[in-house]
Amino acid sequence: MSDKFYELYCEEVEKNEKLRAKLKESKNEKLENKFKHLKVENQSLKNRIDYLESTIAESIERAVAQVAAGYEEKISELNHKVASLQSILNNNGTNSGISTASTPIHKEKRIPNTREKSEKSIGGQFGHSKHQLEAFSEEEITEHVHHEQVSCPKCQGDMHRTGEEKTRDEYEIEVIVKKIRHHFHTVECPTCKSNVSEAIPEHLHGQNQYGAGISAMILALINIGFVSMMRTRELMSGFSLGEIVLSVGYIAKLQKRVAKLLIPFMLSVRQAIIASTLVCWDDTVIMINKKRSCLRVYTNEQVVLYTAHETKGKEGIDEDGILLALDEQTIVMHDHNIINYNDDYVFQNAECCVHLLRDLKKVDDNLSHPWAPDLHELLTTINARRNSGDYFDVDEVKSQVREVIAQGWSQHEQARPNAYYLDKEAALLRRLEKYFDNYLMWLWHEDVPFSNNESERNLRSSKTKMKISGQFQNIKRAEDFAVIKTYIETGKRHGINRVLLLKRAIVGDFMTLDEMQQFQIDQA
Repeated sequence: MSDKFYELYCEEVEKNEKLRAKLKESKNEKLENKFKHLKVENQSLKNRIDYLESTIAESIERAVAQVAAGYEEKISELNHKVASLQSILNNNGTNSGISTASTPIHKEKRIPNTREKSEKSIGGQFGHSKHQLEAFSEEEITEHVHHEQVSCPKCQGDMHRTGEEKTRDEYEIEVIVKKIRHHFHTVECPTCKSNVSEAIPEHLHGQNQYGAGISAMILALINIGFVSMMRTRELMSGFSLGEIVLSVGYIAKLQKRVAKLLIPFMLSVRQAIIASTLVCWDDTVIMINKKRSCLRVYTNEQVVLYTAHETKGKEGIDEDGILLALDEQTIVMHDHNIINYNDDYVFQNAECCVHLLRDLKKVDDNLSHPWAPDLHELLTTINARRNSGDYFDVDEVKSQVREVIAQGWSQHEQARPNAYYLDKEAALLRRLEKYFDNYLMWLWHEDVPFSNNESERNLRSSKTKMKISGQFQNIKRAEDFAVIKTYIETGKRHGINRVLLLKRAIVGDFMTLDEMQQFQIDQA
């Protein structure tokens, strides 16, 4: 039994020894494999370190270049923005449509003026006759005021006139409030015993009302002086020393009533515009009930037509019914309003060259490309020759303009890439090429003006009204203003006193366009 147990023991020991040997052999093999793997990995890391050490300078340089490129792009973008803002700050009347009145207080006013400065001193010139008011004739004098010493300044005795005197004349004005009662008598015919009562005019429909003189002064303050209705009320009270105290409601109703009376005049002016061979038009932004709206003007040599709209666009233009009614022979002068080239219209287009001169000045200010001042000089010189009656060859001038435009493209392509205002310069050059004949129509058509400034001047007063009165309360008040403005500005163009025009309109007897034209003929 013991021998068998011993044999089993020996077998187990032998198995154990074999297992230990096998385990040891397995561990050695694993360690060797792991060692080989670590050795390979170590060699790989060493190779990578060697590569990084050899390329680290290049990598750093590349990374720095990428960061620098990003900053350069950002700097270029900021420089572009600075140039844009600087360009806006440099806007004035010579290179944009900004009015002189909009110049900030700290900036020098730049007033566009094509006249050349002379060497003469400012003010009256030596030898020039002095203009002054002449003394009144005896028939003109309405009042005498005597000034004299009553007592002697030395002894306090009474003073007596010596017969010698000096006189000084003076114009003066004062508002005298008249309180007029009109009597409309009933009369009887002694023969047939019939009674006749004098008809009461429409402007005296109430038991008491303000007369034409007062109403004309109110409308003159609103539509010529551009005073607000509230301040008009205050001024009328001040002029009359408190005797005339108006309500703002009455002023608004008066404006509305007179505008309604003038509708027939408005229609006659519209027909006169449509019958013209040359029409100038422009528009500007006005404020109606805190919203940007539009006041538009159409003009020719004789008339001025104003229209008001809540929005600016083709819908309002077609509502005016002017451009749609013009034929192929009519020339329309404007400030590069693209809407004029719509297929619905058949008239000929002429572009304003004064606006072009401003655009050229803007290119010169921002890029200093010589083509812009060269074209500016060429156009102004030829226009001066035209105004003085000097001869010039139209084809030669057109050829010179094309040559300058070609120079403009060459200078544009040679400019520093991404320079500020290059895109606007390119747009201007493309516009000159596309609308070449429209810009130069004044060269061969003597009735076409060099500029559309006539329309601009007729709109400037609306900007003054916006500054003084703020805005229109609604579209109807803007339309009433446009109707009355049409009447008085057309009358002014014929040399007629605008206050007298308003007086006639108030009593329902407005001056017709034919009367205005006849008045101008009589005064010539």
